[in-house]
Formats: sequence, C-alpha cells, structure tokens
Amino acid sequence: MAELFVLYGRPDCEDTRRVREHLRYRGVKFQEININEDPEGEQFVLLINSGSRVTPTLVMGPDDDKIILSKPSNAELDRVLGNLGYRDPRPDEMENGIPNRDPNP
Repeated sequence: MAELFVLYGRPDCEDTRRVREHLRYRGVKFQEININEDPEGEQFVLLINSGSRVTPTLVMGPDDDKIILSKPSNAELDRVLGNLGYRDPRPDEMENGIPNRDPNP
C-alpha cells in the first residue's frame, strides 16, 4: 500500500529538510520524491504550483480526499496533521513548570 503522505522536495532545500524532520518528529510515515531526479515528480510540482518548482510540496490523504500544501510552515503542518487525527507528541500544558512553546512556530 502506498503511503498517504508524499513529500516532493530537493536535497538542497532547507524547507524540504525542515518539513521532513517535522514529519518524522510527528511520527508520520511518508514517501519522499526528489524532483531533481524524478521528472514526473517535477512535472507534478510545476502543475500544482502554477509553473514554479516550489519545495516542499506535500500531498496528504487518500485519493478521494487529498490535501496539498506548498512550502508549509510547521504551524500550518501541525494544524492539518491535527485535523487528520495525528496527535502532537509535545506535552499540552507545561513541562517542569515551564510553558511548552515552540521557539520556531
């Protein structure tokens, strides 16, 4: 069965690295496609992003209900993952009396 998440990116893209690490942190399994080496993947990214090679482009969900995000922030990604039922592994309230805040939302 194919993964329900596909990350289209480039190895030299910092935003691709950030989203890849964030998905792993959140425990999301995904397939990664390097658009520098995959012409079909590159064409998909160009089609979705009005002719621009925007990376990362993330496709989530089953075939009949896809969500596509282009260069999402971690906060945007967290919101969508939450809507899809993925639990945030960070504590909800406070840890050791210190507010649990992401310094780079």
